Order: sequence, then C-alpha cells, then structure tokens
Amino acid sequence: MFVTFFPVFYVLFGSSCGLQNKKVCYGGNIDIHFRSFSMNNKLYFYPREGERKLLMDNREAKDPRLQVYSNSVKLTQLTEKDNGKFAIEMFRGEISHLFSMTILDCSEDISLFFGKELVRIVPSRAELLEFTPFHSLDQPQLLWERANPHNNYGGRGKVSGDVFGISKVTQEDNGYYNFRHKNKYVVLRLKLTVEEDTNYYDFEESEDIFLQFPWASRDWTVTFKPYYNDDEEITIIKAGSVVRSKNPFYHKIEIKDSGINICCITNGDAGTFKFRDPAGNLALVSRVQINGEYIFCK
Repeated sequence: MFVTFFPVFYVLFGSSCGLQNKKVCYGGNIDIHFRSFSMNNKLYFYPREGERKLLMDNREAKDPRLQVYSNSVKLTQLTEKDNGKFAIEMFRGEISHLFSMTILDCSEDISLFFGKELVRIVPSRAELLEFTPFHSLDQPQLLWERANPHNNYGGRGKVSGDVFGISKVTQEDNGYYNFRHKNKYVVLRLKLTVEEDTNYYDFEESEDIFLQFPWASRDWTVTFKPYYNDDEEITIIKAGSVVRSKNPFYHKIEIKDSGINICCITNGDAGTFKFRDPAGNLALVSRVQINGEYIFCK
C-alpha cells in the first residue's frame, strides 16, 4: 500500500475566522495567499520552542525553502521544526497572527524482526530517497537518486530497478525513509522499526541443549541472565569467543556454526540468553525453562 501525500494547504490572509490550526504531512508544502499590499510586510514564524524567525521581508525570501510569488508564498519541505505560528508585521510594527501549523507523521509504519528483509516498490514519481535515523532527525542521509542510480551514497539500503530493499535489517536501520519528488515534497514516507525476535525452549534436567543463532555466524555476543538471580547478566560469549571469567557455562559450552551447544544442563541454567551482533544490536532473546521452571525475567 502506498501513502499519497497532499502537500499543499492554502491560507488566505485577512480571514475573519480567527487563528486556525493547519495540519500538514511531513515533507509537504503550505501556500499562504496575501492581499497585495501585505506582500510588502514582514512574514514571521514563531516555533513552539525557540526564537521567532523572519521568513520574508518586502517580498524577499529569508528562508531558502520559501518561494515568493506575486500575491502568495509557498513554504516547502516541511519538518517537525515547522510546528508553530505564522504572523505578519503590520503597519507601525503591529503583529497579526495568521495561523498555527502542526506537522503530522503520515508515514507508513513497518515493523520487522531482526534479520528479516525490507522490500518496497519505488513510487514512479520519486526522484530521490533519503534515510533519517530516529536519533538524528535533522541529519537526513541520501541513499539514491533517479538521475544517478548507480551512485553509491552509503547506507545499507539499495535500489535495484524499481525496488528498494534492505537484507537482514537491524536496529541500525530504524528510522524514516522518504521518497521525494523532484521538487522535494514527500511522495512516500516509511517508518521502519526493527525488534529482536524471541524463542522459547523447554528442556529436562541433564539434557544437552542447542540454542540457534539468528543466522549462521560466529561473531555473536551472548549474555545470560539466570532465572534465580535476574539482577545479574553474565557475558558468556564475546564476539564469537567463549568468555572464561565468571562464566557458569565455560566447561560445557561449545560454539557451532549455527548456534551454541550446552551439555548437561541443570535447574540453575534456566534463564534468558540474549544474542547481539558485532554492533551491539539485540537480535534474539532465547528463554529457557527446565522441568517447568517458568522464566519471567526480561
């Protein structure tokens, strides 16, 4: 399913309806129409946090995103920072508030487990794709341009033909993926959230157990939180090597290509095993119970 953004809202200066709240999708545009004499005045923006900003002075744009026409202006590429109020400075310095604006997150939510694949069709109107991590919303990263499809801009996502994909997603891929038109408004916005998967095991005492890796690799770091002491989390494998110090499994654990083998388990081995990749991303949680000892630790 594709989300189509209707990016333009019109606001007529001089309306008697009072201060209105305009809601616009992230990446959209807003048009403000004035009476002709008002175009010679100053247009201000008052963010919800921070100092006011001058957007236009005597028909001259002070923001690179502002396009000035004969009796109107268009503010493009709207983001969360555009939440606030717009006002015009009238004669003798009087301020007349025009409207307030709220930027909406109109993205399509996608939730995937660690290691799964993300595949989306590139909208035909999209000319570029950018990625914005949740922790750096003001630092978009260009991933692809239709005009230069073979350029390597970095990032794990790739566009091949009309398909965008990421193989084996991790939490580092969490964020927004904005497909933009050539005039920069957002055609499609995806919000990707990657979470760890969870496995549950039930074993009998004295059994040998096998815990599978998220995928075949020997680079995993594995921690163990005992059921009987859930305040303690012990690293038993670090970057593919068995840890010697304070490792209750040191003498009975063996690393295989696709997982770990632990022999002769006891009730004390019940607990939670967490698997992390070399970057520290939590890939898998394996909860082990023995002889009906249920695991409640997180």
